[in-house]
Amino acid sequence: MDSATVKKIASESEAKQIRRRELSEKLAALDAGSALCKQYALRVTSARETHEPPNVVQDESGGETPDPSVSQLGNNQQDVATDG
Repeated sequence: MDSATVKKIASESEAKQIRRRELSEKLAALDAGSALCKQYALRVTSARETHEPPNVVQDESGGETPDPSVSQLGNNQQDVATDG
């Protein structure tokens, strides 16, 4: 076989080359986004681990409930924003 025939059989069309390039660019963008999400997740996880767990007390049924002497965000009227 001559080289022109081999090239014609083995090569990709221009449309396929363009599509491959577009998909490669999209994959690079998705990989960058994934790396950013992983960095953020590590920061959030690290921040959560540094906070102390809430105080709890044993209730009458033996279960744990938040300590009423400790203000819980959103449970105190001062913590809740109101309109008007």
